[in-house]
Amino acid sequence: MKIFHTLCLCAFAALPALAAESELSGEALGQMEGIVAVCSRVNPKDAAKYQELVESMIEGESEKTLAAVRKTPQYKQVHQSLLSELGRGNDEQAAQACAKFLEMGHPS
Repeated sequence: MKIFHTLCLCAFAALPALAAESELSGEALGQMEGIVAVCSRVNPKDAAKYQELVESMIEGESEKTLAAVRKTPQYKQVHQSLLSELGRGNDEQAAQACAKFLEMGHPS
């Protein structure tokens, strides 16, 4: 259950931050891409849907900007921390949490 709470907290922080920020932050992008990396690993059939969430949040950002943000210490620290935290849990629980995350990002 800890995985679900961690994933939800990160998603609730990252989604609005990415949507509202005029300048893309390393922390928000690191959270979102970290979540997507874990979710794509535990739910590979939905990997494209997870990637769509990121794409919709970074729409309009140049590749140069994205590359620069990914090189920041904030991005690296948050991204690695999430991969570590979410990666050491139970894959079945992570898959369930990721399915909920997908529902939050793609409401029906």
